[in-house]
Amino acid sequence: MKESKEPYVGWFLMGWVFLFLSLDEGAQFHELLISMVRSRIETTGLFYFAWMIPYMMLVILFIIVFIPFLKRLPGETRNLFILSGAIFLLGAVGMEMLGGLRAEAFGEDIYYGWIATLEETFEMVGMATFCYSLLRFIEIRQMSFSYQFGTTLSNKVS
Repeated sequence: MKESKEPYVGWFLMGWVFLFLSLDEGAQFHELLISMVRSRIETTGLFYFAWMIPYMMLVILFIIVFIPFLKRLPGETRNLFILSGAIFLLGAVGMEMLGGLRAEAFGEDIYYGWIATLEETFEMVGMATFCYSLLRFIEIRQMSFSYQFGTTLSNKVS
């Protein structure tokens, strides 16, 4: 009897989500959405950075789709995934909304810079917590992996 591939689908999809997030962070695709969204609806205040509207819809969809996957995880892993996601979203959404309020009212001044720094800090702490949760999952499952960086000294000396 073949083992179900269902548990792997969640990991596979999560990998694609993280690939998209990393590409977006570098290429800033979300910035392209600002003028598109603003041309259709007026965005001010918390939604000054208009890209947040479609991305928040994607976050809600992601959460709904991944609930079954989360339910299958061990309790500690599930809780750490949720915690890391909450920390990340506090930065990516919460601080971005506060930054939008500040930028709209006063421009991108020093206080906006502090908010942006907090935003990035929360995102990085969320990602670090997620990395920790993955390593804990590997430990709990008593899985192992290895990776070798570069060439060893014995290969260089002949």
